[in-house]
Amino acid sequence: MELCGRADDMQRLREVARTCARIRLVGPPGVGRRALAAELVRLHGGAVEAGPVDVVVRVDGPDGERRFPVSPLGAAASGELLRARIGALDPTARDPVDDEAVAQLVERLGGLPGPILFAARLVAAHGPARTLALLADRCAASLLEADPTATRWLAAMDALLAEAPAAARALESLCVFPGAFDHDAAEAVHPGAVASLGWLIERGLARTRPPDGWILGGEARAFAAARLAARGDAPEMRLRHARWALDASGDGAPSPAVASSLRAVFFGDDHPRLAREAGARLSPHAADHGPVRAHLARLLALDAELGEPSVEAECAIARLHLLLAEPERAWRRIARHLDRDERRGEIAHLAGNALRRLGRADEAAAAYARAIAALELDGTRRELGLALSNLGGLCVERGDAAGARAAWSRALRCFALEGDPRREAVTLGDLGLLDHEAGDLEAAGRRYRRALALHEEYGNARFVGIVSADLGELELTRGDPIAARALLERSVAQLAAVNDARQALLAEAALALAEAWVGEDGAARLDRVRDRAPADLVPVMRLYAAGLRIADARRARASGDRAAERDAIEAVEAALAEATGEPDEARRVEAALRAELARHRRASGWLIAPDASFFVTPEEDRVDLSRRHVQRRLLEALLTQRLSAPGAALGLEALLRHGWPGQRVLRDAARNRLHVALSGLRKAGLEPLLLKESDGYLLDPAVEVVVAR
Repeated sequence: MELCGRADDMQRLREVARTCARIRLVGPPGVGRRALAAELVRLHGGAVEAGPVDVVVRVDGPDGERRFPVSPLGAAASGELLRARIGALDPTARDPVDDEAVAQLVERLGGLPGPILFAARLVAAHGPARTLALLADRCAASLLEADPTATRWLAAMDALLAEAPAAARALESLCVFPGAFDHDAAEAVHPGAVASLGWLIERGLARTRPPDGWILGGEARAFAAARLAARGDAPEMRLRHARWALDASGDGAPSPAVASSLRAVFFGDDHPRLAREAGARLSPHAADHGPVRAHLARLLALDAELGEPSVEAECAIARLHLLLAEPERAWRRIARHLDRDERRGEIAHLAGNALRRLGRADEAAAAYARAIAALELDGTRRELGLALSNLGGLCVERGDAAGARAAWSRALRCFALEGDPRREAVTLGDLGLLDHEAGDLEAAGRRYRRALALHEEYGNARFVGIVSADLGELELTRGDPIAARALLERSVAQLAAVNDARQALLAEAALALAEAWVGEDGAARLDRVRDRAPADLVPVMRLYAAGLRIADARRARASGDRAAERDAIEAVEAALAEATGEPDEARRVEAALRAELARHRRASGWLIAPDASFFVTPEEDRVDLSRRHVQRRLLEALLTQRLSAPGAALGLEALLRHGWPGQRVLRDAARNRLHVALSGLRKAGLEPLLLKESDGYLLDPAVEVVVAR
């Protein structure tokens, strides 16, 4: 069982044993070198010399020595070993160890079999939840000090680090990072730490992690933290770490490594003032990194503990109240600072957000204007972009599409210059919606696709679902329900995974429409969605239900039931006539229905009498030409040409002969007569069907034309 995950290593060792009599196994303590050595001796004979650091195996082979590095186990092999050992210990009275608990334990233990075996004993004794809590702030071996295996592991770690004191100090200093760190971060906490990384990586105590830089093994970090605390140096290292994290956070969105360090500082107990500052820096991103209310409670507790006002903390607290949909509390918190010069732009921006949510639109617009003016002077592009973005949202609420476009276009430039791809993607999606509703489908599609690519690149699952739904609706409007269905299926899955119930309902309703338009049964899906829809989405669901009637009209036409087709189309027209464009989502559904209805009518075809005495438009308007002799003869000639040579134009001379048989008229007068007669046909209703080419006229070959019987 100790060799779980080591099959490849064992095979390579057996190959080495054929060419060398002495094999030196090296690697971090706890990686399972002794178990590999014992198995090799069992298979090949020989002896093991086990020191505190290296394990040497002597076998019966040719002379020579090989150094064989043993690396930590990967995640899959670590999980296999942990489960196997827990199963052997038969923890039947404890909680089951699910996949999530195994993943957390494996990540915590750094792929070292020794600590994994210790953790299995803890799980058997305490269950997975208690084991994770016990391992939260100490290494596994420290919990099993009476265990001889654990004691040997601790001694081996000490002996290994004694080889390189500088590397030991670097390891201890770097253990303050909860996640990854880069070159500048490592040097800021401990000058010279980077020089020791090669030594640490070679021995399995650290590893590279692109693009952040490096990360310590979980067990190595915990062991080093215990050594650092025992010497009393931990507070100094944590202070350096806190100062680095705050310096590195700047004004923009922090990198994942910096955000991880800021959270460690924020929830630590060493430096309350720095912790409050870290919490304030994290507040714009609180929704991405954990429960917002817990973040607010921690920030309020630090503020009360310090008893000193901080405008940055006040702004952060107001921002968190807004995230929690508590605009009244946010307004009370921020209103008393409106006259301050410090952070004037940020304060005015937060005031605008609070006032907007309180329904005080005019005051909110004035606050946004003050914020934008102040932020332009400060040169704070990210905050300026956010203020412009929120102003654009207010403009949309007030029906000012031009104002929204201007504000969002400026915001997009700010986010692009600031290098904030997430906000850039959100703003691209907003501008795409404006283009979509304005009918510029090409521009909307370009913006949606760019936004979707950015959201996918940066892992914003919720917005991937939202923009996929927007693109799906766009494809419905364009008349490609197959592409729309694929996009909407993805959207429904993404939004369900992030528990965005409202957007998931809208995406699923659009999916039902796409299914119906490709010939499947979308009615059952739409019925389920309508049963769960909130009251404000009832008008949208009514439009989606009307969209299903277009599919009914198609089926009726295919079966020759013109009355049923007419009834279905009239139901769609009635629903569109009642639509008010509220809520916002309804406007895009209306556009899709109107476009599909137009396509259905064009595809319904034209009916023309054999002698052209009448014709019927796709809208079923009957036009009588029996008394318009010239126009009837011209249409009869065009129909004959369409039936005998579709796509070929009928020349002017031929049209003149058919329209005025036996008459000889001057060329210019004849052309004028023909122009007037064809113009009359267009005005009578033939405009969409009658095409002019360089060599004459023809009936559009792409449109269905049926000769009446």
